[in-house]
Amino acid sequence: MELMGHKVGWLTLYVGIAGGADIILIPEIPYDINSVVKSLEERQKKGKNFSIIAVAEGVLSREDARLSKKELKDKMKKNQYPSIAYKVGSEIENMINQDVRITVSGHMQRGGSPCPYDRVLATRLGSYAAQMIIDKKFGCMAGIRNDVVVPVPLEETVGRLKLNEFWTKKRVKKYEEKMMWLLQKIGNLDQEYFMEHNSHLIRFTEYRLKTPESIYSKMIQKNKPKDIMKVEECINDLAGIRIICYDVEQVYWLVRKIRDNDEFEVLKVKNYIRNPSVNY
Repeated sequence: MELMGHKVGWLTLYVGIAGGADIILIPEIPYDINSVVKSLEERQKKGKNFSIIAVAEGVLSREDARLSKKELKDKMKKNQYPSIAYKVGSEIENMINQDVRITVSGHMQRGGSPCPYDRVLATRLGSYAAQMIIDKKFGCMAGIRNDVVVPVPLEETVGRLKLNEFWTKKRVKKYEEKMMWLLQKIGNLDQEYFMEHNSHLIRFTEYRLKTPESIYSKMIQKNKPKDIMKVEECINDLAGIRIICYDVEQVYWLVRKIRDNDEFEVLKVKNYIRNPSVNY
């Protein structure tokens, strides 16, 4: 079944889970047709003679995800299939002896009778939106956070993709542990500098992890494969630490110490002091 989801797969993911789909394909994770077929064959061996595959309309194969925008556009012009579901279905039929039936739900997904929860939700949001107009609170939309209706600035919602999370708890913990280790090493260097010069080196430090939206945008900008699971292979600044020193000479002192320390691996150096960036 093909569902809405051109760039992100929230709808397909939730419909697939709620509808009992056996395989779910979403744009954030390009599919491998061999893995799909293997899963279908394993189900057949268990006596399960049917499978439901939920496919987002914007899903790409791993091969297509490696193409540049221009290459993908040229390939799509020669595409013989009406939509991605027909392509996936054809690939499955060519690899295993199993009938495939395609359903493209289209705009049916936007219809249907609302349940009581839908009616209450619409009333709450509409009432809050009307109150914002009365209060002349413009530039916001009514949203739900923790079951509370709140104003959400449009700049937080318009022109941004809310991707299925790349940052799992396990990944976040890994990067946070690495950054804490790095901050500790920087702190040791600050103490070393103090012993030599009787003044501190570090004014303050901060760290951050890139958001999934920022990661996806950077992958597109760098013409990298549109595969959120391959991010760590394509981008080497997913997490970062900003160190602010008191003067320029201290910056150079810190750089020398980092380069001389075998615990650090320096991959690339940019000197924004000598060559200022327009973004700074």
